[in-house]
Amino acid sequence: MKIRIINNFVEEIVCLEQAANEIVGRASPDFVKKHEIQVGFEGSFGDRHVNPRSLKSIFLGNLVCCEGIVTKCSTVRPKVVKSVHYCPATKKTLEKKYRDLTSYDSFPSSNIYPKEVRGIGFIMIRMAL
Repeated sequence: MKIRIINNFVEEIVCLEQAANEIVGRASPDFVKKHEIQVGFEGSFGDRHVNPRSLKSIFLGNLVCCEGIVTKCSTVRPKVVKSVHYCPATKKTLEKKYRDLTSYDSFPSSNIYPKEVRGIGFIMIRMAL
């Protein structure tokens, strides 16, 4: 199991997070509906504990621990992960989750905000950070 997680991290993390969501969902269904369960790793990474200079392409798709000091950084832009839209006429809400290429679970979703939804009507978009 340990070797599979280290060598095929991108494939295995999806299964691990789904299993964690299922286990927590059995104990507390309301918690899973409101929060996204994510898995983290800590401890000794052995030869996979690298710095930016020793990070090589052989580690692609592998679990690594990369430590270093950031000396230069481009502009960091926030990304929308989830949006909630409200229709004042019907008083219904629509929740939409957005995924990009940095998401593990599936293909990227459409990044277009919905303006009208069949069965709900025109929806209002209110942005907040």
